[in-house]
Amino acid sequence: MKHVARNFLGCLDREQDQFEQKLAQDTTGITLIAAVREFDFYYYNYVRREQSDDADFQFYILRLGLPRLVAGALGRTKRFDFPVVLFRTAPRLVIATLELVSAFGFVEHGRRMALAAMAGECNLYQQSDDQFEFVLADDMLNMEHHESSVAGHYTLQHRARVDSGIKESFERKGTFEHIQNLLDENVYVFRDHFIGYNAHPDLDDYFFGLAYLRAQSLDGFDAFHWSAEFGGVTFQKYVLASIYFLSLAMKHERFCEALLAANSDHQLRDVLTITAEKSEFLASTIEAVNLYGTDIEGFQPLTSEEAAIVIDALSVRRDNLQVIAPTMSPLPYLIEYSDSAWIKSIAGAHLDPFNFMLTSLKQSYPKDYDRNQQHREGSMQKALRRLIKAAIPNASFLDNITLRNCGKTVTDIDFVAIDEETGFTMLFQLKHQDHYGGDFRKRSSQAKRLQEQSSSWLEKVRSWIRSSSHEEICSTLRRKSNSASLDFRLIIVTKNFAHFLATVDLNEDAAYATWVQFYDSLVRVENAPEKVGSLRYLFDELSAHMTHKIASKVWLETVDNFHLDTLSFRIRQERQEI
Repeated sequence: MKHVARNFLGCLDREQDQFEQKLAQDTTGITLIAAVREFDFYYYNYVRREQSDDADFQFYILRLGLPRLVAGALGRTKRFDFPVVLFRTAPRLVIATLELVSAFGFVEHGRRMALAAMAGECNLYQQSDDQFEFVLADDMLNMEHHESSVAGHYTLQHRARVDSGIKESFERKGTFEHIQNLLDENVYVFRDHFIGYNAHPDLDDYFFGLAYLRAQSLDGFDAFHWSAEFGGVTFQKYVLASIYFLSLAMKHERFCEALLAANSDHQLRDVLTITAEKSEFLASTIEAVNLYGTDIEGFQPLTSEEAAIVIDALSVRRDNLQVIAPTMSPLPYLIEYSDSAWIKSIAGAHLDPFNFMLTSLKQSYPKDYDRNQQHREGSMQKALRRLIKAAIPNASFLDNITLRNCGKTVTDIDFVAIDEETGFTMLFQLKHQDHYGGDFRKRSSQAKRLQEQSSSWLEKVRSWIRSSSHEEICSTLRRKSNSASLDFRLIIVTKNFAHFLATVDLNEDAAYATWVQFYDSLVRVENAPEKVGSLRYLFDELSAHMTHKIASKVWLETVDNFHLDTLSFRIRQERQEI
């Protein structure tokens, strides 16, 4: 099967090369801007309307395809003919652009499927020189979707609470009406068909505040302590700049709505995605970060040199295209058009801005990243202590316990929770991994590493428990020698993904969970008053809700067919005989 997969990947490479050659013929960069426009336009409507399976899949294909188009456009053309261009979107350009982005997306989707086949997750057959077929097992579980849906549930809850609080406060103060009046008063038509608007401090304050609240629910917002440095600049400043970019996107969307409400003959496509002059944008970023960072713990003013480093890390350019090389890589708010201008992507500001930031920091400052990663488990330990104590008041805790046998180190326990009344004890291994996104190669390597490390840890801990005397266990866990015997359970908690652990030897004494799944189990404990205070009940909840036990099966309603210029492939399940 791997030979077939390699043949298929080679065909995809040839298809992509043809598409990139088309991009190389566009020396104006209009295709690049039009592609970002169409993605922003699709995203704007996608998040505001009731979603469907068809809309979800089209959005997925566009998300796959756009980074490849951006990389092709910037990589194949050293410099566009003009420093900036301004144009209206014609229907023919819309159709041609969407077809090209989708074609890149089909190629990337094919690559993901081929890599899945090489990893043994599906079967791949070659029907002819230019036709291939992927076959998925009927009993395949959609475990990634389950874990993301649990996280999405709590993200939506957080946003609903925030939005409700904002609405109640701002309606009472008349803030909404004031903001809308400022939007209406300060927006204007620029060159007949485009948009312009004047600045106002109340608008800046309002949208930065909204962006800060929204950012707190985004993955990666708190990935490192605010004082961690990358390239000599604190993590806090990268985060504040990202929030500022999000505030600009949110404000721009509202200005667009105000303009269209007053000028019905204008098109949203022509005003939603705009460009910015680089030097002016640098200056405004410094001003905003220094204004809004003043009241934040430990903040020091952002210098012009630091701002240049920050913007480099939060943008994609011809000299850092490797940052969007991974499959389904998020795109940033800032996409380079010329030496003097950025394209500002609304969708880029909203979709995974911190994951893009983390990928960029890891590639630009690998030594800083590795050093700062060593402190991330400490944050998880503090959070675990706080959350478990709130739900189970009689629990006691230990951090960083080393297990030894005959004086030799066996392994480490990152965190221990003990029920002092019953002796029920949870031993934790904590994994603060970065997410693999849509990159199947990274997914496979991280899955293998997680499985190997976790299997080894489970085996070593169980062996230590079996071979250690009561006195040795008490000494290791800092308990009195006359303490009652402990009843052990082993827990592996990961920051982002845990379902790969379904294949390790869990037996009856071990369970796994993502960070959000662990929190979800604590919520279940708190919502069951008769069981409050029980670590045993918490373990039962964790065990019962492990992803592989409750994830739904993958179910394809129809056979999916994909057609490229000289290649076609389809995806079906075993039950869907052709």
